[in-house]
Amino acid sequence: MVVSSLVLTASGCGGAAADPEPSVVHVSGVACGRGTIGGGMVVERGLVLTNAHVVAGTTEVGVLFADGGGAVDARLVAFDPNRDLALLAVETAAAAIELGDDAPGTSGRFITVDDEGALDERPFVIRRGITATGEDIYREPGARRRALEVELSVDPGESGSGLFDADGRLVGVVFASSRTSDDLTYAVARSEVEAFLAEPRSDSVDPGPCV
Repeated sequence: MVVSSLVLTASGCGGAAADPEPSVVHVSGVACGRGTIGGGMVVERGLVLTNAHVVAGTTEVGVLFADGGGAVDARLVAFDPNRDLALLAVETAAAAIELGDDAPGTSGRFITVDDEGALDERPFVIRRGITATGEDIYREPGARRRALEVELSVDPGESGSGLFDADGRLVGVVFASSRTSDDLTYAVARSEVEAFLAEPRSDSVDPGPCV
């Protein structure tokens, strides 16, 4: 997991509709001669959302769908090092997911996929909304984003995986684990995801340098 140098301060967030079976993926790539891995989910038909730091500096990226969905090549079409979000274009018929309510007290499932396509699910509870300020994924100053402090334990390589409420709606995207507590995790908030998905995309985007 990558933790950028951010200052965290408290607050809250808002809602949407339902898809009980989100389509989740394992993301892998090659950056500066080494492998990178993370998670992701189909947010629109043919588009996978993950963390920017998972695909930063990559020369090739692929996604593996859960439960036998197979592996496919991916192309980077949007990249935001401040929000730590990226969009990958893929060949898939998987349906889009909805965005849910990320208010404090919201609970649900953290869903990730390993490198063989097996699903792993863990319960989570959103503790509070926070404002993360400081550096972006490249240690450049001036980054600021809405985030969530979540009661959840995650492992290295699970960045970019989603937090889903009881109706399968996406409420956050995990980007870092706590440096002080094994049971505390940080996620990009729904409002940042929504704003990112509303921005223009390109046929091909520079993934920047490695992190």
